[in-house]
Amino acid sequence: MAFYSKITLGTAQLGLKYGIANITGKPNFNSAIKILEFSWNNGINIFDTAPRYGNSEGIIGSFISAKINDKSKKLLIITKLPPIKQKYDITFDNIYNFIREQINQSLNKLKIKTIPIYLMHNPNDIFLKNGLIVDCLLQLKNEGLIEKFGISAYNPIEVEESLNFKDIDVIQLPINIFDHRFIENGFLRRLKKKNYTIFARSVYLQGLFFVSPKNLPANLKSAKEFLARLRKL
Repeated sequence: MAFYSKITLGTAQLGLKYGIANITGKPNFNSAIKILEFSWNNGINIFDTAPRYGNSEGIIGSFISAKINDKSKKLLIITKLPPIKQKYDITFDNIYNFIREQINQSLNKLKIKTIPIYLMHNPNDIFLKNGLIVDCLLQLKNEGLIEKFGISAYNPIEVEESLNFKDIDVIQLPINIFDHRFIENGFLRRLKKKNYTIFARSVYLQGLFFVSPKNLPANLKSAKEFLARLRKL
């Protein structure tokens, strides 16, 4: 079995001006490639991306093309299904065709043949027509276009309800020093017992932990006290 790193590189900022603490904007192409190269050379071989992250998928695809002959390490890509727009008539064929088109676009940009992990960027999409989207993803998994699929969740309720769908393999959830919800409610233990693949995201809250309490924007003033306490620790 291939060895994958405990650490995943999130790549939203490679394709967007992203992050609360971002004062330099989006890196240029060469800088983005250097970030991927640094991660790769230091043992990080999981990259998380999405079509909604600007041209992040394309940048990763360029990096993968350059590494195509390096068989010493495996690279695990996580990408995501954009939210289902309500303009679609929610039938199996319509949703299947939409997802297949999105997958093919991601495959072309990433320069890979199969998506290792495919997540619903909007976790609530799983409830359309009692899980129709899960049936579509399962079909695409059987066709070899994806290997595992799941949801990128925001709160415990979404995770709790998604567990009703037995074909879900992967849960991505927010957890960090300020956000202990999935620890305190026992979810991490439950998911581990059920052998889900779990990815932690928002580990640094978009860099909030590195912002001085004195320099917080108005909409984040409520974090001032907690950041001050964190600084003391």
